[in-house]
Amino acid sequence: MRHLEWFPTLLEAAGVAAPGETTIRGRSVLNLLRGEGAFDRSDDLYSEFSVQHTMRADMRSYRTSEWKLKLDFLNTDRDELYDLRNEPGETTNLVTSDRAEAKAAFAKLSKVIGQRLTELDDSVGKTQAD
Repeated sequence: MRHLEWFPTLLEAAGVAAPGETTIRGRSVLNLLRGEGAFDRSDDLYSEFSVQHTMRADMRSYRTSEWKLKLDFLNTDRDELYDLRNEPGETTNLVTSDRAEAKAAFAKLSKVIGQRLTELDDSVGKTQAD
């Protein structure tokens, strides 16, 4: 269970609707707490990190159970791609690899990150997407 599940779970337990135009990214797990079924969860995770102080970075990343891609929209030389199945320690960056599966993973995860940028109206990727 992720921390994102707490808010919708507490709302459901209290019988309270989400306020107004609130965006809820998690799912209620009240059924699990009651012992009524299983939680169908994905290991996929989207994250973002931006800093504009001692350094400049606008990083967005997407991880599945098999691959992890980190893109820095301000510093593309910091982009990273890892094969988590074969190397969970993330020591070999495959972002420039010629391996077919690494290229396919890069394309797939880049597309997912692009979709998230659009969904969240995240201006970080607008210059790259245009």
